[in-house]
Amino acid sequence: MLEIPSSVKKIGHYAFGNSSLTKLTLHEGLESISHNAFSNAQLTELSLPSSLRYISAGAFYTSRFTDLKI
Repeated sequence: MLEIPSSVKKIGHYAFGNSSLTKLTLHEGLESISHNAFSNAQLTELSLPSSLRYISAGAFYTSRFTDLKI
């Protein structure tokens, strides 16, 4: 599990690509997620903050979510 703190405003290109992450919590304050930031990760659970304004193409490529909170 990974929790991105509220001080983070942007997650960059391929930041966690090819990781073994399965659960991700993004806190208020995050505004954008760049392309392929989590591509080929093993994500099944994701929680998105209301502050999020932009998700680039392929940001979650190959993810198979079973639990998604928006």
